[in-house]
Amino acid sequence: MSLWMNWLESLSHEIKATDHCLRKISPFSTCTSCVDSCESQAISFENGIPMVNNQNCNLCGRCVTVCPVVALEGKSPSRKVVNKVLILEDGPAPTVNELLFMYKNEIRTISISSPNQNVDQIIKETNSQLMGMNNLPFEIRNDQESINLQEKKLSRRDFFNKLSFDSKKLAAATVTPAKWRFNYTKFKRIGMFPDWALFTIDFHKEQCTLCETCFRLCPENVFSIEGEQLKLSAGNCTGCSLCVDVCKFEGINIKQEIRESAVECMTIHKRNCKTCGDPFYSWEEEDSCFICKSKKANSILNFL
Repeated sequence: MSLWMNWLESLSHEIKATDHCLRKISPFSTCTSCVDSCESQAISFENGIPMVNNQNCNLCGRCVTVCPVVALEGKSPSRKVVNKVLILEDGPAPTVNELLFMYKNEIRTISISSPNQNVDQIIKETNSQLMGMNNLPFEIRNDQESINLQEKKLSRRDFFNKLSFDSKKLAAATVTPAKWRFNYTKFKRIGMFPDWALFTIDFHKEQCTLCETCFRLCPENVFSIEGEQLKLSAGNCTGCSLCVDVCKFEGINIKQEIRESAVECMTIHKRNCKTCGDPFYSWEEEDSCFICKSKKANSILNFL
């Protein structure tokens, strides 16, 4: 009986945030991607951590596609595709990430059954990014009837092949454990278009102390230090903005800007502090680390 119950329980699933969630990595994270995307308002923050209200959640999976670090475990929205045409009918609006994933999988046309301003805006934003990467935009159609006719015009062999495929697909979707069907990791932007950087990273050298906090916390290893070279792999950046959130001095900025991916190298200096003896990095050649300079600047002796 226990085996039977375990099997039945495995068929259902709940969307949840894994330990990769930016909010779990740092309490300073301001990421709200999952909450902003939920059309049923089923996600809220409890003690800073995103929690899913399973009574409100309809398991549409929309939130799964927007997380910049793919930290929401679950299954993405079920979409209808006929002859490489994505058919948007009733259901959750697609996200930019989801449409980019479709494009990467050779879907080039979208059929919309009824006008929807929100969907139109999402497609417009997606097309803008695609063209920024020298790709043709999605073609938009309103020809649901012709698509249905094309679907019906199958040869006898094609019909039975499709029947067999659909049967296997149905079985996989209904009798296999839900976790086997999770596909949230497929929506990672940096894996879809590896030759392009979607974000620009700017350091404000006057404020940045090179404390390395953002380097260590970055989920995608955008920052690395080799000798006296700080390397920025902007192509890895997902725009999660955790580096911006954890910086106490507003020393870094992230903005969306599509350009060809390249590793940028910046010269920094490594020294041993003459005051405390600890090694430190700086933009210019310095004798003392930022902490010791701050202590000296704030010493009470300066006010006597």
